[in-house]
Amino acid sequence: MSEDGLHVEFEPARAKWKAPSGLALPNNKQISGAYYRASSFLRERAAALKADTKLGWRDGDLGHKNMISMIRPLGKRPAPGSRPKVLILPSYFEEFLAVRLSSKRTAAWQNRFSGYTVKRRGAKADDMYVDEPAPLADILYMLQCIAPGMLQLTPKDHDEKTHIRSIPSDNWIIANKDALILILGDERRVTALLKASSIVPAPVPSDSKTGPATSALPTSSADRALTSTKQTSKQEPAPSSTGKKPAPKKAPKSTHTAGRARFTNASWTSSLSDSDSNAEDGYYGQRDRDFGFGDPYASEDLDWGACDKDCAWCGRCIYSWKIQRQLR
Repeated sequence: MSEDGLHVEFEPARAKWKAPSGLALPNNKQISGAYYRASSFLRERAAALKADTKLGWRDGDLGHKNMISMIRPLGKRPAPGSRPKVLILPSYFEEFLAVRLSSKRTAAWQNRFSGYTVKRRGAKADDMYVDEPAPLADILYMLQCIAPGMLQLTPKDHDEKTHIRSIPSDNWIIANKDALILILGDERRVTALLKASSIVPAPVPSDSKTGPATSALPTSSADRALTSTKQTSKQEPAPSSTGKKPAPKKAPKSTHTAGRARFTNASWTSSLSDSDSNAEDGYYGQRDRDFGFGDPYASEDLDWGACDKDCAWCGRCIYSWKIQRQLR
């Protein structure tokens, strides 16, 4: 934990995630898919952390449930009360959620994340950032983008909180926009993150029933541009000569397609191919839901390792054979 109690707080209960005002939380399906697609990014940043020998990070015990396991042992003369820093990421996002965690495992995750250093951007600033090597900070910020509110930068515990930061700064989001679009799967989600990135929600007072208040930090030029664009797009169409308002135009059909994505040489490259993602009501459509697919809490765990394609996308192609197996 940093000075003044600044720390990264891990919150496994989705109902308690505090996202900035106006930012809609993604659903479980979106979060699980984004975490899976982020695996190449997360592994690349972990490798960069280990490659810099001056930082002192080395591989830890990976186990059978983890995607990444690293540790930075204490030096020869550790400061009083210091402890080794640990970076562990599970293979599946559901391992972060309270529904899968015992109190002991929850405490273990909280101890790991609280060991990272957090600092204020100014002596009396409410805003905070992760003061760790860039590869480690990138990993934590990406987790914040995938699940806003699960990792909160906060100065104190529980009811003593004054401000928190549950998503990265706009500068980080802009610098990693291409990677975020591929990982989150929709540029609109990245735009929403960017717009909300300078808003830090205040906590709910213990005696309040009105919900969390918000405290706005200085708005960046990118935020102002987004706000201006949004206001312009909301202008109502002029009435026609008959005095009736013209019928609203239908939204254009989405051109977003699933496909292949990989992270190479610190830059994202993508080879997208058109596909009918709703063929036969699969790919998380009604037929998938009838068989429990796409639900992280379904009775049958999905075997994400069953897919032998090296596309680093979402594993959706495994569903066809799982459905056929249950239809027999």
